[in-house]
Amino acid sequence: MSCILRYDDSIREVTLALNSVGGACEPGDPDCVTVGHADCIWVVERDWDRIAYVLDLKKTEWTVKTAPEKSLQLLAYGLASAAKYGCDGFCVGIWACTEATYDWSEVIMVDSDEARTAWELIKHAATHTEGEARTGSHCADDCYGRLHCEEWLLPAALATQDIGALESLVEGASGEMANDRALSLALLSKRLEDLGKVLKDHMRAYARRHPVIDEESGKRYAAITTKGRLSLDRAAVEREHPGLLAKYEKRGNDIVQVRWKNL
Repeated sequence: MSCILRYDDSIREVTLALNSVGGACEPGDPDCVTVGHADCIWVVERDWDRIAYVLDLKKTEWTVKTAPEKSLQLLAYGLASAAKYGCDGFCVGIWACTEATYDWSEVIMVDSDEARTAWELIKHAATHTEGEARTGSHCADDCYGRLHCEEWLLPAALATQDIGALESLVEGASGEMANDRALSLALLSKRLEDLGKVLKDHMRAYARRHPVIDEESGKRYAAITTKGRLSLDRAAVEREHPGLLAKYEKRGNDIVQVRWKNL
């Protein structure tokens, strides 16, 4: 990027909508197919064109596993912003607040093949509301709706499997396998993780009102109140004793993480 974007100069909290031909429209328009809310937009006049820069704010990099130009949410914001403000192209980006880092796409011109392909994918996703859900790696990290999607949490194929069948899957994952099978198992593990999270949240809410009793073990699953954790006000210590904390800090061993990253 060759321009400076200042937060105070941005258009903030903008409701954006696209109709069935990819044009800007109002959310209540009968022809509206997708609606979203952009955090920040800048419309930049260059010597030869007009570009919409669209920024989405995220709490941390951990919540974002996909590059901006691969996110249908951000691409929809970009197309809608360009249409709404009469721009020739758009650029979409993410600001991770915790790490204070930006990740921007290249400028995408609205008359380019890339923009046309993006619109086709957005329209298909927005209008595909009937029939069996199409699950895949796009669900694993970038779709916040997956925790409410029956096909992701408990797909028909998985619902018919018993514990023994799942155990055989685990045993089959212990040796070498084709990449396609490894990918399917990695996605299955994520689905089970999400299903467990939803179930655990439901049971926590239930146990707050109705303790669950296990007579055999003599235990109960119920809500209890514990003291809050002690914490160190690092900013206060640094103000009172500059440089003191640095003398006593030490870094632990490196941690190996297995997670999705862009190729």
